[in-house]
Amino acid sequence: MLHSIAHIELNAIELACDMVCRFAHLNIERDPDYGYLIPDKYYEDFLSICYDEACHFELLINRLEDCDTYYGCIPAHDGLYQDTEKCIDILSRLVAVPMAQECKALDAQERLFNKFIGYGDTESAEIIDKICREEVQHVKYGVHWFEHFCKLQNKDNRKTFDELYNKYVSPLVNQPPFNLDLREKADMHPTYTD
Repeated sequence: MLHSIAHIELNAIELACDMVCRFAHLNIERDPDYGYLIPDKYYEDFLSICYDEACHFELLINRLEDCDTYYGCIPAHDGLYQDTEKCIDILSRLVAVPMAQECKALDAQERLFNKFIGYGDTESAEIIDKICREEVQHVKYGVHWFEHFCKLQNKDNRKTFDELYNKYVSPLVNQPPFNLDLREKADMHPTYTD
């Protein structure tokens, strides 16, 4: 299980970097589709996510080594990429990555923590707890920028979220149980999951 979570964190590094690089051209000139420049703070926020995800990955590979194994010893999945391959604009990426995939990490926190505790692996449980709690800020950034860009484009947040979610995200991602406490801390309001 640690290997799978480490792989998710590695993918999360790449996806956060993609959020920075994919839309960098929009800061150089006014884009005909967007008509506005993306603020530097957007890039700062996603670079900070890259850093956090790299720290999470390092925690997990170190823990794997403590358990006498290593990252890469078993095949990994590409689940995080499947929902993002078709996303071509900033709003769809924000929905698919921080507002869906990263939000699912918030929902998994208690279940994963308890699973590791049940195995008697307190150290791994503490790492999972730390990672999931840090994901709150990642989701919060995603919600903030999604709502910011919706406002600039005169789009309704909820309607736009629903349209993009249904088009780009697997229905399996946003399934209960939801960690409403962590979602609330991340500004992921219940209107996004109704």
